Amino acid sequence: MLMRAGNDRPFPQNDLAYLAFRLTACQMLYRIALATEASTTDSLPEGTRGFLEWRVPMLSHVPVTAQVDLLASVWTRHNTARAYWATLLDAAVLYAACHEGALVTLEVLTAARLYLKGSPRQLDIRLDAWTVDRLATMYSRWWPGFDPGLGSALVGLEDYPSRLRRPLEDAERDADLSPGLERRFAGLLTPAEMRRFFPFLY
Repeated sequence: MLMRAGNDRPFPQNDLAYLAFRLTACQMLYRIALATEASTTDSLPEGTRGFLEWRVPMLSHVPVTAQVDLLASVWTRHNTARAYWATLLDAAVLYAACHEGALVTLEVLTAARLYLKGSPRQLDIRLDAWTVDRLATMYSRWWPGFDPGLGSALVGLEDYPSRLRRPLEDAERDADLSPGLERRFAGLLTPAEMRRFFPFLY
């Protein structure tokens, strides 16, 4: 679970949080697969969109494959009984995933339903306006003092300890996929989905 500094309440480990991670992962991997299949070079075209670029300006240049890696890492830290102190990078990924989940539910409802139908976890949740609103506000209810959607300089970043801000500052330098992607996405993606989508990442 992810805890934020100064608060003993973890980011919720509930169906709504799972929905945000699940929709973000599936939508991003589906876009990568479509872009690669349409490419004339059998490689991922430059500029293929992930989920961070438009929502976290400071991470606007992180390659889409690195965004997949970030999502897997934050999901792993979230989906455990062990408590981790959330860094600003964790917060930025959570913020973007919540908003991506809200957008997919609002604008691509048919896809959202398909992603849930094949989910490893059966969710008791309706894909309606209430869910969109709760997804869009889920992060800010947990960490109201840090808004990753601010400008590229992220005003006030220097006010946070180095251990919290350094991973965010260094994120653009870590462009490679880390080992163990299948293990880190366990519980969020099915083995069949991993076999289908992961080859497009390499």
